[in-house]
Amino acid sequence: MRGGVPAVAVRREQAAPRRPVQAGARPEPCRRRRPAADARTVLQGRSSRERGAGNVEEVPVARSLPMFPLGTVLMPHMVLPLHIFEPRYRTMFHDLMDGEREFGVVQIARGSETGGGDERCDVGTVARVLQAEELDDGRWVAVTVGTRRVRVREWYPDDPYPQARVDELAEDGIDDAVRARRDELLPRVRRLLALRSELGDDTVPSTFDVAEDDAVACWQLLVLTPLSEHDAQRLLAIDGWEARLDRFAELLGELEETSALELGGRG
Repeated sequence: MRGGVPAVAVRREQAAPRRPVQAGARPEPCRRRRPAADARTVLQGRSSRERGAGNVEEVPVARSLPMFPLGTVLMPHMVLPLHIFEPRYRTMFHDLMDGEREFGVVQIARGSETGGGDERCDVGTVARVLQAEELDDGRWVAVTVGTRRVRVREWYPDDPYPQARVDELAEDGIDDAVRARRDELLPRVRRLLALRSELGDDTVPSTFDVAEDDAVACWQLLVLTPLSEHDAQRLLAIDGWEARLDRFAELLGELEETSALELGGRG
């Protein structure tokens, strides 16, 4: 697989409430085949340690990419199952399966997920198709995983489906300070998930295993925390793990406070 693909895939839809993905696709499980990836699925690719902690990996120049604007935020190493029914995205998947099997996912900032005419965020994530199958009626079911961040440079006309010219964003380096910050936040995330579970939130996991890969483990904290889509997009757009984790800590504190108040109100 190409450089920058994840070492571990994480299911976000199992961890936090999310608005349905409806831009020609819904996050429903495959009816003919079960998704092959879960929070412990290992994919091939160089780890952050192999790339060199604290270093920035060189990335390719701008490239053209099929795009899938959605109401949800896809982060690197996050698994995203799709049920594709809109004609333009059916066409896109036919083309994808004959090519590199990669497309970009960006959040819709304003507007509808179907029919076009929406306002889209600049920063998104390249998704790789892990598994896909066309159903008898022309719909597709697929399992995809986020790989690396991109910034949209230019949108092309949505004909026959959305496409854009994108810049791949450099891989963030993970140094000792970032690891220490991540390890400091980890028990807080675990406590928050336990609290949400106590409150009856069945969309969060009761426990999870931390990935061995440094970069994946950092993204894992963000993916598993029940962030709003707005906050998830803001974190995705931040360059550098130090700044990203600082902002994440603030958002985590807000979630801790609101969850504690909710629990107290039930007493």
